[in-house]
Amino acid sequence: MVKRKSEAKNVLNELRDGANFEKLARKYSIDSMTASRGGDLGYISRGEMIPAFEEAAFALENKNDISGIIETQFGYHLIKLTSKKQQRKKTEEEINYEIRTTIQNEKLDRLMEKYKKESMVSVNYDLLDKVSIGIESESKGETKDEEKAKSEKP
Repeated sequence: MVKRKSEAKNVLNELRDGANFEKLARKYSIDSMTASRGGDLGYISRGEMIPAFEEAAFALENKNDISGIIETQFGYHLIKLTSKKQQRKKTEEEINYEIRTTIQNEKLDRLMEKYKKESMVSVNYDLLDKVSIGIESESKGETKDEEKAKSEKP
């Protein structure tokens, strides 16, 4: 990734003249993370990148293909396809499970929202302070009431 289109054109020309993509990425890229890896992004999946970048990346078909110049809000990019792997297809059972889970979660969310709207919950903090719930002390395994009772003894 470079800042100016003129830089991207120069890099593309160097690539067409046989220059090494990784070396050029290290030399010119303003993205220090990918520059240090020679421009390698690793495997990407659809939906991970911004649309213009993703469209260009997935349009590449053959190993070592290089994209044209791609403009994004971050700068100008060139993409080299180093390898492809097929995305594993989900089984019908996996898809059905995901659909059922999504529907159940949506129903539960709607139900919770309904209960929140219909419920009148209030907290009486004066009474709450007087309630003993028997929480054990971390130090001795005694409840706070037992600790209080011991501390009140003469």
